[in-house]
Amino acid sequence: PPLFTRDPYSYLAYGTMPLKGLDPYGGGPIALDGPIAQNVHWFWTDTPAPYGPLFILVAKAVAAVTGENMIAGVILMRLAMLPGLVLLIIALPGLVRHLGGRLPVAYWLVIANPVMVLHLIGGPHNDLLLVGLLSGGCLLALHRKHVAGIALVTLAMAVKATAGFALPFLVLVWAARLEGGERARIARATAAGVGVFLVVFTGVTVAAKVGLGWLPALNAPSNIVNWLSLPTGIGQIIASMCGVVVTGMSATPYYTATRIIGILIFFFIAYKQWMASRGGGPDAVRRAGLVLVLFALLSPATLPWYYAWGMVLLAATAWSVPRMKMVIFFSIFLMVSAFPSGEVAL
Repeated sequence: PPLFTRDPYSYLAYGTMPLKGLDPYGGGPIALDGPIAQNVHWFWTDTPAPYGPLFILVAKAVAAVTGENMIAGVILMRLAMLPGLVLLIIALPGLVRHLGGRLPVAYWLVIANPVMVLHLIGGPHNDLLLVGLLSGGCLLALHRKHVAGIALVTLAMAVKATAGFALPFLVLVWAARLEGGERARIARATAAGVGVFLVVFTGVTVAAKVGLGWLPALNAPSNIVNWLSLPTGIGQIIASMCGVVVTGMSATPYYTATRIIGILIFFFIAYKQWMASRGGGPDAVRRAGLVLVLFALLSPATLPWYYAWGMVLLAATAWSVPRMKMVIFFSIFLMVSAFPSGEVAL
């Protein structure tokens, strides 16, 4: 079977293209030749890399070591993602102390969860590196190391843009510890946070020798159409109902419209959560986790491991038995909703 399945994680292809003088943000793996391009799923052969410069840097390093040796490249890429797991394991005890949860429960919810074991670790998806940097950065911010915390979360965003949703909440954690009026404190913390972000992100981009072409490529996952995405699912249901009376119509206009509505709803909720987090502290981090989970649910395209983005923070909060039952149920559902090959089983 192909080593690179139906998702945009064609690691070695995206890592090798810069080494061959090609821009990973300028075209898809089809521009390559040899066994790497042949093992990229057809669905993604024309897709530019939708990942940030830190991941490109990691992928280039792997490709520089392994060349076109497929097995060695896959193994080394898996090892390169494992520091994210280590960071997550180290950060969880501190997050639990701040967010009021229980450590055995937190480890059970996100480390021993089969979604983590089979998808993020077994995948190996670069989301594993993202969640490690994200959890570590949030813990540092709660420990009053705001510059280091925002720097780590910026690095998480330099892997995958989704982590950036946590940055405005960390700004509020910083602002709550400054002196002065609320608006002045938020303004000063925002200015400082933006400064840290620009330094770190620019440094990684220069080191990776790439530009900002990954920003236009962020819509690549929207090519996935499945009802793990709530707006997409609703659009498909509406299209099916309308298809009873109107034949021959494509479902695309329906789920395109519901996706737009879903994104608007997400940003409205995210803004409300940010406004409610102005007191800073652990509550801001908890709400950041909630926003990340909501984005996985309401984004145009959703895959099972996307829910790990916010769960690594929410797992450190207090859990009631009914809420834990819900997590168990949905974890099982997410496991059976996608085959190990990456194809969705819906």
